[in-house]
Order: sequence, then C-alpha cells, then structure tokens
Amino acid sequence: MAINPNTDFTTGAVLTASQQNRFPRGIVAYTLTSTANISYTTEAVTITSSSFTAVANRYYQVVYIEGTTYGSVPFEGTIRTRLDTLTGTLIGASRLIVSATGSTNGISTGLFTTTAGSHVVVGTLAAATGTGTAYRTEIGASIWVLDMGPA
Repeated sequence: MAINPNTDFTTGAVLTASQQNRFPRGIVAYTLTSTANISYTTEAVTITSSSFTAVANRYYQVVYIEGTTYGSVPFEGTIRTRLDTLTGTLIGASRLIVSATGSTNGISTGLFTTTAGSHVVVGTLAAATGTGTAYRTEIGASIWVLDMGPA
C-alpha cells in the first residue's frame, strides 16, 4: 500500500486544496449496540456499521469490539470484519479463545480501500465447535470506520 503523506508547512506558504484533501477525515461510520445477546455457530453477521460514502483512493480503518463472548463448550473462534456483506472482502480477523465458564472480549481491526459510493462494514463471529454467545446487555459491541487519508 502506497502512502501519500501531506507536505511540511512553512510560514507564509499557501495551503492548497490538494494539501487539505490529504488530511484524515475522522470517523465516517459508527454503531454501538447493547440491546440483545447474539448466539453464533458458523460465521454470522453480528453487527453492521452505519452507512458511509467512501471516496476512491482513500484508506479506511475499521475497528470492531465485541465486549463479552462465551461458549457452550470451550472453543477457538474467529472475529472478523468484512466490507458490505457476510461474503464481502475480508478486512481483518482475530482469534477468540472462548471458555464455557469465563468470557473474553474480541477485537478485529484492519485497513482497507474501496470503490467510491455507499458502503457498510460488518462484524462477524464464528465458533469452531459448540455455540458462542455475544453477551451484550451489559458491555455491548461497537464498530466504527475512520477515514485515514489518501492512498
């Protein structure tokens, strides 16, 4: 991935539109949920970001945090972020080591570019065996997308 950083500014210099467009634009999508627990076995969408309008040739970062998850049996699971749908481009993935008696949190993050237009990012969970439960009534889950600047 090529990086297109901004230039140094000097006293008396004119700030151009090109320089302005190299700055990150911050949070472009955010969802927080704590309303219902979600059970999962095979990979399933567990949270969807709000829609955002992507600009071509810009980097975006996604962060998905699942506050607490536990299993019907101990298992190794996966937390992923994908572009647009359950079968969309994989952005990031992490392993979950889940027990039946304790709980763990999960974090998946990644950097991506996409085509211009309206998009969402989805967070998914999968259990290798048994059934996992994302316990959301106390801690919740969140997903957000940040514009990081030009590619």
